[in-house]
Amino acid sequence: MMGVLREPDLYQCAIAYVAVYDLELMFKKGDIPTRDSGLVFLKEAVGEDKEDLRTRSPVHNLDKLKAPVFIVHGGEDFRVDIEHAYRLRKGLEKLGKPYEWLVKPKEGHGFYKDVESKLHRYRIIRRLPRTTRIHEHLAYSGSHRAALAALSRPRLRCSRYRGLQPRHETTL
Repeated sequence: MMGVLREPDLYQCAIAYVAVYDLELMFKKGDIPTRDSGLVFLKEAVGEDKEDLRTRSPVHNLDKLKAPVFIVHGGEDFRVDIEHAYRLRKGLEKLGKPYEWLVKPKEGHGFYKDVESKLHRYRIIRRLPRTTRIHEHLAYSGSHRAALAALSRPRLRCSRYRGLQPRHETTL
């Protein structure tokens, strides 16, 4: 999400998938702060300066967002508590920013449990705005995995950025 906030003109949409949106919350929710080693990790990797944490947290920078967001989270995510997704949604609603919401109540950090979850990446792509180039890639490759892999590459995030055209080859 921070890439979408730091370079808002580069993106046509964003997928917020089981991620951290409030760094301060990492010290309070999830399984990481329940262990001493987890707290040591957070202090070293993330830091403790509250102002700095707020500056680097998406929920406190949503005013910069220009793209619609698709929020995807598992209700049983113990690594990144679902409270992150709720805070992101609340912030988007407060600012009147467009978003879509998908919570799988019985899934954790990533979708692995039920058979239907094998199709979740495909469904995510299908719900993206039709203006994104990812649909062209999906039509070209016929593979939702390849299309998602391509989506994670900066050159495919927005074809109008500096006039670049997306490439259609992918490596998985």
